[in-house]
Amino acid sequence: MSTRLRTSRRSTNPLCLRALPTRFWQSTTSGTALTDPTELVRFLLVAYADLKKHKFYYWFGFPALTALADAQVVRRSTLVEEFGAEKTAAISSIFRDHIAEFAFLLTVDDAKNVHYAPFKDITTLARDGRKFLVAFVDPSSLADSPGWPLRNLLILLAHLQLHHVTILCGRNDLRTSRTPDGVGRQSLVLDVALGSLDIPASVSTPPAAVGWERHPSGKLAPRVIDLSHMMDPQRLAESAVHLNLKLMKWRVLPELDLDAVSGLKCLLLGAGTLGCYVARTLLAWGVRHITLVDNGKVSFSNPVRQPLFTFDDCLNGGVDKAPAAARHLKQIFPGVNATGHVMSIPMPGHPVLNEAEFRTTLVQLEEMVKAHDVVFLLMDSRESRWLPTLLGAVHDKIVINAALGFDSYVVMRHSRQLGCYYCNDVVAPTDSLSFRTLDQMCTVTRPGLAAIAGAHAVELLASLVNHPDRQNTPATATGTLGKVPHQIRGFLAPLETMLISGQAYHQCTACSERVRSVYTAQGPEFVRDVCNNPKALEAITGLDRLREAVDDLAWSEGEDGDADADADDF
Repeated sequence: MSTRLRTSRRSTNPLCLRALPTRFWQSTTSGTALTDPTELVRFLLVAYADLKKHKFYYWFGFPALTALADAQVVRRSTLVEEFGAEKTAAISSIFRDHIAEFAFLLTVDDAKNVHYAPFKDITTLARDGRKFLVAFVDPSSLADSPGWPLRNLLILLAHLQLHHVTILCGRNDLRTSRTPDGVGRQSLVLDVALGSLDIPASVSTPPAAVGWERHPSGKLAPRVIDLSHMMDPQRLAESAVHLNLKLMKWRVLPELDLDAVSGLKCLLLGAGTLGCYVARTLLAWGVRHITLVDNGKVSFSNPVRQPLFTFDDCLNGGVDKAPAAARHLKQIFPGVNATGHVMSIPMPGHPVLNEAEFRTTLVQLEEMVKAHDVVFLLMDSRESRWLPTLLGAVHDKIVINAALGFDSYVVMRHSRQLGCYYCNDVVAPTDSLSFRTLDQMCTVTRPGLAAIAGAHAVELLASLVNHPDRQNTPATATGTLGKVPHQIRGFLAPLETMLISGQAYHQCTACSERVRSVYTAQGPEFVRDVCNNPKALEAITGLDRLREAVDDLAWSEGEDGDADADADDF
């Protein structure tokens, strides 16, 4: 919504501004301004409040008559240069006593002693040939340019048929300075040759005037104060969240890089118990881009353990977890860019039944990995982590893995130097879901474990990105937030936590150079072969030959105690 000011066709000044120059001119010609000079310093403020959008428009008009085009400054000096420090101090005292009058006179004798006289005495002093200064309150902060009220004051002096006057432009230094050295160094003394008015004094129509304050862009337009950010609840929430984070930096850790965490794009594979807690902790760190992937629906047992779901999400067979989690994240904090995708990740040991769906899923998953900075592996099964681990290694992404037992958990980070989730295995991941009993299908873990593991996963990420080496940080490193371990293994029963590190395994079925090379060369065909036959991974990495060598070694030792096979070749 906007507002317009009515404008006369004969002038670029809106009618509301033209009223003031008329009043100035009438005060000048009638003599009112002679007894009350404040008539010459009236200004206009046009304001409009858009209360729906919390925007406030304002436009100042400082009307200045322009009928005195040939006035010239003959001489210019500062007050202290003209009168010296002692006389300047006396003038400053007079100025503070009579500042409310806007304009007054200062008579000067031969010894340059200065005395106050009211402005209305100007004609008498001029007729008697007395020396005086016309002092006025100058709002200007420019070193060489007096403020707008001087124009109107000079019009009045010219109307009084004065031809040469000395003007004191009294500025802030006369009003507020407490040190003698500062008094009078900003205030100006001007000798002005007035010339004549452009119009006769008998003409009732006022001369032209200027005075609308310009917009910072240079145009004649109102200024705008936008307070929407102070009134919008979403912006208030963003400000409060940022402040809470910045307090850590201001009060505890000045070297903490908050942007290194909040600027991350995080992909959460799994929107169950771990996914919910990780997402909430990422929000608390200021992360604003969260993508969740899951193929499950919310069941009645979920809301009490998974804090992003409610009872209503369980009704009618349950809603899809990932979109529901993203929706609830936005309800918690509307400023988050959260999206949820329903997807079944291809897994070793789970044959591909629909080739088109398989290829579409693989392309979507890889694009997601490439588009994010961090990949969290938060799934229920071991084999579901294989493909994301491989993709994270291929595209050199930060991968944070979290897994739960009954009363234990592991949180670890992957890198080219440190081991991934599969680096300690000597067998390929395979189907662990199809033949589970009913009790094995349910997550059996202590209720507080997921919150602990989820918090550790996010805090490990925060420590990692606050270290200059990021995902290449050594396991023994210490950064801004403390240690940056490779693995955190926790145990609730003894209330113990262990920090463990392990090197990347050159025969790993997920992150080794051999597996990455085959994936880069073959792409979907390789993944399909692994899904249909996980043993293909063992053949590629040489784990099958390693196992045969170990079996031969065991058989040989059992026969005659002679160890002929050398497993180190593998």
